[in-house]
Amino acid sequence: MIRRFNHTSVAIADPDSMLAFYRDLLGLEVIADFDTQEQTPERQRFFKNIHAMPDTHFRMIRLKGPQPPIAELALELKNWYSPTPRPFPDWQRQNDLGLHIIAFLVDDLEPVYNKVKEAGVTTISPPQWAPGVGCFKCYDPEGNVVEFIARPTTPPPPPLPLPPQPARREPPLVDCFRHTSIAIGDTNRMLAFYRDLLGLESQRDFDTEMQEPVRRQFFKNIHGMPEGHFRMTRLKGPEPPLESFALELKKWYSPSPRPLPNWQRQCDLGLHIVGFEVKDLDPIYEKLQRSGVKTVSPPQRAAGGVGCFKCYDPEGNLVEFIEPMQS
Repeated sequence: MIRRFNHTSVAIADPDSMLAFYRDLLGLEVIADFDTQEQTPERQRFFKNIHAMPDTHFRMIRLKGPQPPIAELALELKNWYSPTPRPFPDWQRQNDLGLHIIAFLVDDLEPVYNKVKEAGVTTISPPQWAPGVGCFKCYDPEGNVVEFIARPTTPPPPPLPLPPQPARREPPLVDCFRHTSIAIGDTNRMLAFYRDLLGLESQRDFDTEMQEPVRRQFFKNIHGMPEGHFRMTRLKGPEPPLESFALELKKWYSPSPRPLPNWQRQCDLGLHIVGFEVKDLDPIYEKLQRSGVKTVSPPQRAAGGVGCFKCYDPEGNLVEFIEPMQS
């Protein structure tokens, strides 16, 4: 049904500070940067329709990782002008429920749209098309926005011109995107949607408290929560080359999760986690520390396995750095 992950989206308030972090510090590459109101009338209508907001107006900045095979997976930063965005509540924690958008690439929108409608899924709009791209959005069982994107086989239109980008003086910090994470309330309902309906494949499914003591402590440390306890279900797309990118569903038992506010809209600020794979955690951690970036914990490593640490971007979204297990 789906092919692979496409992008993760963050609604932002300050493009300059976010670009300074994601582009200049982490090393992502800007591949698109435009104002929706400066597009053709057809494309303006497309953006209004796919968001189901007649007053839709935002600046879109799209960034990709520097290293294949996940070069086509993107992070979208949307600076909304209308509707006026509202901030995440100041009590938001890693285990509180929600995410912004998960996007998938598909071959044909219509059969996917028909199948999700038949399954009783709430959609935001029917499939919408602009030159070179079509998409529609729906809600997963806990209200997170899921987007489906199709690209026709006809040649795409030429890319929009980019504003001047600063010259890079140092190698990128990150290699590629790794995962997007959602704190969830009902694992069975979420698996029925993401695995059974959409066709993602389960990679891992475990309870952190059932792990050996060193791994239990690892999970508590990387989240900065001494009482951290959750079920982790990790899903991947069925088609390469994005098999290493995953969706993580975390069912938290402790601390008790709180729901997102019921007024949350696509233009309201925030996201949960953007994950990057790196070769060596320590020099990255040291550079972020020197740059004044707030971290959740120093690098944590499980015995003989993966290492990671987390920090906050300029608007408080969590960014995770993963050092893979050495072969």
